[in-house]
Amino acid sequence: MIAAAFLVICSIVIGLLAATNPATATLSLAGQSVGLSVGAVLSIGYLVGVVATLSLYLASARNTQAESKQLQQWQHQDAKLVAEVQTDREKQLEAKIATLEAALQRALKK
Repeated sequence: MIAAAFLVICSIVIGLLAATNPATATLSLAGQSVGLSVGAVLSIGYLVGVVATLSLYLASARNTQAESKQLQQWQHQDAKLVAEVQTDREKQLEAKIATLEAALQRALKK
């Protein structure tokens, strides 16, 4: 919400600056010269920044979603492992009980 309000405020400020600065500036790149208004240069720079920021935000959100999914998978595997270890422990105890019962029966027969 705050980010959206900030974006709207920045857009209004850039729009006002672009509207109040019609002076022409000459831009040179690779031997080519282009005359643009200062407002147009401000607007283009602002739009490039917005697009770059949104791209980074979307990439970060996608990465966060993938990490969350991986964490859920690991938690599920951990839960299965805990249940498996508990079952193995129970089987071990049952085997020990059976061994002790057998030993007790042999001892009582003697």
